[in-house]
Amino acid sequence: MNINDLLTPVTADAPCGENLEYDLSFMQMIQLARGKAEQQFGDTLIPAQEPDWRQVEKHALDLLACSKDLRVMLLLAQAWTALRGLAGYADGVMLIGEALGRYWQPLLPPLALEGEADPLMRINLLRELGDSFDLAKLLRRSPFARDAGQSLTFADAVAALDGLGTVATGYPGGPARMAAAIQRGLAAHARHIPLIGSALERLFCLLREHLGETALPDMPGQLAALRTLSRALATMPPPDLPEPSPVPVRAVSTDPAAAQPSSWREGGILTRDDAYRALEQVKIYFTQYESSHPAPLMIARIQGLMSQDFMAIVGNLAPEAVSQLERFFGCKDHKEQER
Repeated sequence: MNINDLLTPVTADAPCGENLEYDLSFMQMIQLARGKAEQQFGDTLIPAQEPDWRQVEKHALDLLACSKDLRVMLLLAQAWTALRGLAGYADGVMLIGEALGRYWQPLLPPLALEGEADPLMRINLLRELGDSFDLAKLLRRSPFARDAGQSLTFADAVAALDGLGTVATGYPGGPARMAAAIQRGLAAHARHIPLIGSALERLFCLLREHLGETALPDMPGQLAALRTLSRALATMPPPDLPEPSPVPVRAVSTDPAAAQPSSWREGGILTRDDAYRALEQVKIYFTQYESSHPAPLMIARIQGLMSQDFMAIVGNLAPEAVSQLERFFGCKDHKEQER
């Protein structure tokens, strides 16, 4: 999922688009995310139904194309977590953090009510990242690893790593098999764990800067779980690699194509994708080993601008300058002619 594409400005003048809270698609998305409660008609009991997360995701993605709204992003984060577990949760918190960083003032719902500054709605929405709300509940019960048909949840994996023996004793195959499943889960999520930490750190910095400490969502359980996973990831042994086979000496080729390196690590940075991956590795290093350093926040900002053109970059860094540049270059008139 390309988060940058989801955060492309709707227009230069209104990068976050319109408030669509009364739009039919918006209301349908909210209804779909509620699922259906258990119902009883006489002696007939109709069981509760989980939300249709695929449909929630579809509605949210469609809405984000014309409205950058935290309410939509929070439901999209829930849908992604329900559908893809920790990987979806990572994308969700990165989307929310990046949106707040790029569009703090114009992001919907608005920070002002009837002309008066009123951040309460935004504060209340971001509290839904907390431990007692739906996103965290979906994360806790999401599959962390699978083993011969058995699914180990995120909550069970964290509890086992924290040394709660009662979890492992009830696992089919016992503690040893559970430990192996957790190792596979850690390997599968090795990229997501530091990215989540970096995204949440950025989110907290933004909220402290703009709204103060009291605006932070109450999520000690999630933060503790991430610390547990980060420690376990840092102590994982490197994967067993096969012994290298002898490489026969070959004649030097004069074909330039034959001399191309297999990765940017061998031949340097030759493409934009190479540059992006190199920055990602630097960001992961600082997140894991120098967590108090602000480098991950600045690197994420650079990565977010890499795929954008000049006017989009100016719109992100200095929105107030866009209209002046449009008048200078004639960009606005050109866009209107294209329509």
